[in-house]
Amino acid sequence: MKKAVGFVSIVVLVFFSIGYFASFLITEEHIHIPETNIIRDAQEGGLYLTMVYFGSSFCQASNNKNNHEAIKDIKDSLRVFANSRDLSLITRGISLDNISDHGTSYINKSGPYDEVISGLGMYNTGLNEYVWNKDYSFPATPQILIFKTRYLFQTGSDENILNISKEDSLIERIIGANEIQVLSNSFSEIIYFE
Repeated sequence: MKKAVGFVSIVVLVFFSIGYFASFLITEEHIHIPETNIIRDAQEGGLYLTMVYFGSSFCQASNNKNNHEAIKDIKDSLRVFANSRDLSLITRGISLDNISDHGTSYINKSGPYDEVISGLGMYNTGLNEYVWNKDYSFPATPQILIFKTRYLFQTGSDENILNISKEDSLIERIIGANEIQVLSNSFSEIIYFE
């Protein structure tokens, strides 16, 4: 009996050790650190440029290599644009897939993003935030919304955050793979920012 318990203990210890040391093999390229520094700026609130991308793995126009590359190019251009105005860029990737793993895998093809929302199809939180009951949008993929976003913080007497509110002002809406390609090729001619 003692031999069996000792053997089981050794097996558990070996598997634990392998898992522990394997965790150190994960490289930094697998970890996305958002470039917005929202956490650092949390006490101040502030003005941001926000890009929201809607797509889905089942939409042919959304799911092609040209579209993924165009989205990456647009994010890069927006980051340069935001930095030139002392703003940070927030990027959100929203998939309309019903199964969250499928949507996340799809969104990662044009990633990384600061936030990914996936799953629940048309009941998705991202659609509730940016599409349903909004005058500026409707459910179509692929689609990009670009906003000027202001975060406002209400703090208590002890400087704890009591509430965070967000005000979005739409700058641009781009719907369709062709329009996204046009934006990626001539970014500075299209975006108007006050």
